[in-house]
Amino acid sequence: MKAVLFISYFLFCFSSNAQFSSECFDEAKQKIVKDAKEGVFGQKDSTGMIYITPEQRAGYFIGCKFPYAPLRSYDDKEINPINIKADLTIINYNYTYCQECLLQLDKLMAFKKESKKDIKIIVLFKEKKEDLKEIIEKYKDHLFIAADAENWMKAYNLGMGYPLNYILDKNKSIKYLISGGSYDDTDEFSKTLRAIK
Repeated sequence: MKAVLFISYFLFCFSSNAQFSSECFDEAKQKIVKDAKEGVFGQKDSTGMIYITPEQRAGYFIGCKFPYAPLRSYDDKEINPINIKADLTIINYNYTYCQECLLQLDKLMAFKKESKKDIKIIVLFKEKKEDLKEIIEKYKDHLFIAADAENWMKAYNLGMGYPLNYILDKNKSIKYLISGGSYDDTDEFSKTLRAIK
């Protein structure tokens, strides 16, 4: 029963916003659900629910083109990740009550400053812009900031939690998909940024 509920959750999450699809991305969503049903992962947590690690999920999407998925910035301008011209485009999921998420903003700023690549960064918040005044003031000249983006965030979170970072190459294919963070520089996110400078 728990496995059925888990699979139903994936079907619900992965069927939303289908109009913003890319073929590879959609096929990856379908394959992960199929593999979960067929027991490919073979792992269960302490409650007996099928467990798929964030790394396993990410593996399905690496190399896929990111879907057509426009959203609005805090100042009501359209942002569409696939239309941004850059060597790397990073989409960062953030929450003001998540300290590990907020710490990634300065890590991203340092990465952008130190890298020789042309890097554009989109930071998504579920909060309304009125609740992001300090963040907007500090980062508005360096990052694309989207407020009130909860629906968009849910549509592309893939059940991977927060913080979450999509790193797209210049062709807008998913190069890295990283879940999690830390208070220091030992997490996969920090290691990945160091590796691709």
